[in-house]
Order: sequence, then C-alpha cells, then structure tokens
Amino acid sequence: MFAHLGENVTIQKRAIVGFRYRKGCRRARIGDNSIIRAFTVIYADVEIGCDLQTGHHALIREFTNIGNGVVVGSGTIIDGQTVIGDLVKIESRVYIPAHTRIGNRVFIGPGVVMTNDRYPQRLRSAYQPQGPVLQDGVSVGANVTILPG
Repeated sequence: MFAHLGENVTIQKRAIVGFRYRKGCRRARIGDNSIIRAFTVIYADVEIGCDLQTGHHALIREFTNIGNGVVVGSGTIIDGQTVIGDLVKIESRVYIPAHTRIGNRVFIGPGVVMTNDRYPQRLRSAYQPQGPVLQDGVSVGANVTILPG
C-alpha cells in the first residue's frame, strides 16, 4: 500500500490503494471513516476526503480529487484528472472520463457513460479533450450518455 490513510479506514482484501503507475508519484490520500471494498484499485496521486465508500471493482485513476461523503458504485471507472465534490453518489457501472468536473450533491444513476472527446479521429495535438461539467445538485438518470460541453 502506497497511501496516507485517515482514521478508521477499512480496506478489504484484494483492494489496491496507492497503485504506483510511474516513478515519482505521490502517495494516495484517503480520509477518515472510508470503506474501500474488495477489488477496488485507487492509483497514487489521488486525494479523497472523509467518508468515501466504494463498491467492488471500482477504479479511480491518478490526479483525481474527491470530496467528502462520496459513494463510488461497483464496476465504476473514474479516469484521472477528475474533480468530484462533496456528497456525490455514483451508482454502479458508471464511466467518468478524464477532465470531468462534478459538483456537490450530485446523483449519477447506474450505467451512465460520459465522454470527453468530441473529435475522436483528430490528433490530440490539435485540441485538448474536456470532460463534462455537472453543476451542484444535478441528478442523472440510469443509462444516460453525457457528451463533453
């Protein structure tokens, strides 16, 4: 484990916290009273507030910042360089791409897919992909697809 853990953090067997994906990365930070369930992978360079709960098989990639009181459902993928506010509930099997911003008190239903690339065939040198922005208090229903912008 390559992480700084707050008080009363539960990490179930077979979870990986602080996955070192490159040389020189920083330890993951997990706040107090968090529960990280089996087969969850949290990369290094991730900062998470207090009272996180993950389901099984969740993936949280590098440079993700997560607030307090967040639930990340089973099978959810959060790609890096993402910011998630406080009191957010992300149901199971959700995909959140890099460069996404999610406000406070947001609900994201099961099976939601977000994208960050308007022009997938274009060269990345021509533009920077940007993920969706979900403002405070947004609720997203099941199986919704959210495009960037």
